Formats: sequence, C-alpha cells, structure tokens
Amino acid sequence: MGNETACETLHTTNYDPGGFAEYLRVPQLQVERGIYLLPDEVSFEAGVFIEPLACIVSAQRLARLQPGQTVLVLGSGVSGLLHIALARTCGATRIIATDVNEYRLKAAQHFGADVVLNATEDVPARVRQVNDGRLAEAKESIKVILEPQR
Repeated sequence: MGNETACETLHTTNYDPGGFAEYLRVPQLQVERGIYLLPDEVSFEAGVFIEPLACIVSAQRLARLQPGQTVLVLGSGVSGLLHIALARTCGATRIIATDVNEYRLKAAQHFGADVVLNATEDVPARVRQVNDGRLAEAKESIKVILEPQR
C-alpha cells in the first residue's frame, strides 16, 4: 500500500530485546538497508529528530496542508511542536495548538502557535471563537499519521 514503515519485512526482523533497551541486536538486513550514517555536520542531538520529522512531513502531505490555511495541532509534545514548526514554515496563516500541560502550551507558543488552548476546554467552540467562526482547515495529530492513504 506504499506504507514503507509497515512492510512485512520490518515486522519479521525484530530488534532484540527491543527498541527501548540500552543495547540491542539489529538484524543484518536492517543494518544493510535501514541504517544511515549521519553526516559529520549533523550532531547526534539533531539526528534524533530525523525520524519524527519524517513522520510529520508525511502526515502534513497526507493532510494536504496548503499555505494560507488554519491548522489545529492536537497535542503539543515533540510531534506537535514539529507540526507547528513545519506548518509555520509551509505558510499556515493561523496555527492553533492544544494540550493539557501548561509547559507544553508555552512551548507551542515558542515554536510558532498563534493561539494555544487547554484541551480540557470545548476545543471546537474555542477554535471557532479565535478563527472567525470557522473550524481549522487542517488538523494535525498522531491520528493523521496512522490513517491509511485514500
């Protein structure tokens, strides 16, 4: 279906003991086809953002984000902040971010959200209130990443 990250090979060549272990064994096939050396000018700290940012780019392509749209980002964790930064870079006119954590809402503002809303509020009503009576044209969340292409 074109979803490379969910191919059958990935599901049959598991990491041992698992991705959150301090050390793990990686199958030879994964080493040969799935490991890329970072260029010298890219630090390990910056390199860890490659995979989550790739997911964000893919999600925004699937959502067909266009310049001039209003974007609603549901959740302002790492992925949400990347959504905000990329939407801003791609020309979103208004970015509205939600979360239940005040620290994350402040981070969302720092990364370019125009409006932040506590997710415990009536989010659709508040979006209409801050967006000229309209809902957002694009909604970015982990749900978007997991939906199959149509």
